[in-house]
Formats: sequence, C-alpha cells, structure tokens
Amino acid sequence: MEATRDDSVRKPAAAQFELLEPGAPLPRLYQILLVLMLLFLGLLAVRQVGNPDTGFHLKAGDSILAGHGWPRTDEFTYTMNDHPYTDTTWGYQVLLALSYQAGGTAGMVVFHLAMLIAFFLLLYKAARLAPVDPATLVVLMGAGILACETRYEVRPEVLSYLFLAGTLYLLHRHAMGHKAPLWLLPLLFCVWANCHALFILGWMALACAFAGLWLRDRRPDKRLLLWTGAAFLAPLANPYGLKGVLFPFALLTRFQGQNVFAENVKEFLSPFAFRSFSAYAFYPHWPIWTFRLLALLAAPALVLLWKRRAYWVALVVLVFMPLEVKMIRNIPLLIVTALPAMIWVLPLSGLWRLLRMEERRARPARLAVLGLAGTLAVILGLQVWTGAYYVSSRRPTRFGLGWNRLMLPVAAADYVKKSGLPGPMLNHLNFGGYLMWACPIALLLNIHVFYHCLPIP
Repeated sequence: MEATRDDSVRKPAAAQFELLEPGAPLPRLYQILLVLMLLFLGLLAVRQVGNPDTGFHLKAGDSILAGHGWPRTDEFTYTMNDHPYTDTTWGYQVLLALSYQAGGTAGMVVFHLAMLIAFFLLLYKAARLAPVDPATLVVLMGAGILACETRYEVRPEVLSYLFLAGTLYLLHRHAMGHKAPLWLLPLLFCVWANCHALFILGWMALACAFAGLWLRDRRPDKRLLLWTGAAFLAPLANPYGLKGVLFPFALLTRFQGQNVFAENVKEFLSPFAFRSFSAYAFYPHWPIWTFRLLALLAAPALVLLWKRRAYWVALVVLVFMPLEVKMIRNIPLLIVTALPAMIWVLPLSGLWRLLRMEERRARPARLAVLGLAGTLAVILGLQVWTGAYYVSSRRPTRFGLGWNRLMLPVAAADYVKKSGLPGPMLNHLNFGGYLMWACPIALLLNIHVFYHCLPIP
C-alpha cells in the first residue's frame, strides 16, 4: 500500500474496528446496497426532458455541427439578433445535439444519466482513498444522491459537477501521497471552459488545495503550483479568448438581490429560507431536508478535518459552504466538495463507540440503519417510477424518456407546423428555447419576454 503524506485522514480518532482499507473489496452486502443506490440514481435521472433551455442548446449545437461556426450574436432571438453573445457552453451543445441525433430525447437523457453515474463513481473513488466504514459509505452516498435530485435535468451544469469531482479526486490523491497525474488538470480545464462557465469553481478548489497543503507541509508544493498555473491558463483556449474566460464573472450579477433573475427564479432561493418555503404549499421535501441534514453533518466533519490537519479539503468545504447554503441550485456543490471527507471522518462505527455500545448491540443497530436506507431507496424509487414522487410535491417533473409536455409547448409547436402560422411570434421566456428549435424557419425568431412584465388586461 502506498504511503501517504498525512496519516490524520487515514486513521480517524473514532473506532478503528470495521474500517475498510483503501483497495480492499467492498463486502457483498455493501456491494448490493451500493448498486441499489445507483439504481435509485438511475430512476431519479431518467426524467422527461423539460428544461426550457434544451431547445436553444440543441439549436446552437445543430448550427455548429452544420458548419456555421461558434455563435457571435444572439441570432435566434428576434429583438436581440445583433447583440454580442458569448457561448461558453458550445461544447456541451455539440454533445447534446449528437446525443439527440443518436437517440432522440432518450439519447439526451441517457447521456446525462451517464454523466451523473460517472460523477457519483468519482465521489466513491475519492471516498475510498482513506479507510472508511462501509455502512457510512453506502448511507451517505445514498443521501448525496437524494439531496441532488432537483438538479437531475438535461442541462450543462451536470458536466461541471463531473469536472469538479474529477479535479478534487486528483487533488485528494496528490495530497494523500498517491500517484496523481496532475498534468491532466490543464486538459480538464480546457475542456471544462468550453462546456460550461462554472470552471471558475475548479480554480477555487485548486487555490484551496494549494493553500491547505502549504499550511500542512509548511512549504509550497511546487509541483502542484506548476500544474495549477497551467490550469488557470488553459481556459484561454476557447473561441472567445479572454472574453470567454471573463464571462462567468459577468454572470455573478444575476445572483445579486436586486437583479430580476434573483428576485424571480426559485432555484436562487436558499434551502434554509424556511419562511420563504412556508409560502409554498408543496415543494420537494425529501431532497431539501436531506441536504439540510448533510449540511449540518458537514460542520463537525469540518472541525475534525481541521484537527487532523487535512487542511486542503477543510478549506474546500469551508470556501464552498456559502455558495451551497445561498441557493438551491448549488446543492450539488456540498456533495462534490464535502461528501468524501464526511465519509472519512464520520464513521458509523465511531458513533457506536461514542455511545459505548457493545459489539453485540452495535451489529443489529448497523443492520437496522442499512435496512432503513435500502428500504427508503426502494420505496422512493417505486414512487419515482409510478410518478407519485413528483405528483406528491406538485412538480411537473415526470419519469420517462420523452419530452415533458407539461413544461414545454410541444403540442403548440406541432400545431404551428401543421397550420403554417407565420412568425415572428411573441412568447413566454420559458417557451422561446423550445420553439426556436422545434418550429419552422419562419418561427425561429422569437421575442422573449417575462410574462409578469406584461400589462394585465
């Protein structure tokens, strides 16, 4: 077994018994439960395509594949077709268009499902870099899958979760003394910057890791500094150059309280805004409360990480925490940054020792926890399959592989094509993306408006 630079993470203070060493096979019972959790992930991720931006991404991807080059103006919007446009998601759009060409809407759903499975497998591999309690591993993996559920849509941010998980996995390997191909970092960031604007989160992770290892080792890590510098420069290799790199910072203005997006988009609401949630009779209780529980567990985990001098990951958890508690859309950031570390330092076997529970009582308690987690995954999975899971919270999300007709104007677009209605047309902001892709050429020019900005007759 490879030696590590820091044994503090490898040897938790609580309960050395029943911990699974890195490289050791997962016992059969836990393999079954882990597969069950991944099947639960599959059920949650197989949902009808209903994101308002999907049509726009498909239209832009088709345009690029047709040889029209990268978008320079907002050419698909009638009132803004001469405005400069920076398309930081062009790589994702090409992948999405290819997946649609290969398998229609089912191809797009399967593509995103594959990205989500890869994302959680990376979290699993990161968790296995240190000794872990297999019960904690399975239970927290399942909790992480459920907490992220509201973000399992056909949208480009899925790639950012995957790339951030890959960045942190490389950093964890390096920090813990395992062989780590850090030369992959600039390549990863080059691809990331051409697929989604959140590559700046990777920069934050690199800075935290470098500072944390300097604090731990009392000297700068020159090798990490070299590849971090290359990773900071790599995003410049995009069709828009420096403008493409700076564009994510311009998007930050959307999160300010006085901005129209921040005021009206529910995904910008904090998961801890209890008063705001009380105004909604129905909202996704399971993922929100699971996130709240994990966020509370992250606090003692952060303290333990700091005490054990795992500064590189403690800083990552600490720096990303404000983003996670600020808005619902950032819930997956807690999972990708904190979940492996929580598995390292919060073993379930340590709880039995803390409660001074004898082995003959600890074993049934462990089986009860595992049974509860597995049963919950089965029950919620069956509810997802039948649709009851989404209906119970009055969400328009539905299980399946087609277009979501509750969220997108699929029938309206079909009628427009059959009747030959002329364009351009006035439409709701959420409908323009689908209409510009699904309707004939005369209707590709859509006037995007907020419905609540129109006068009420």
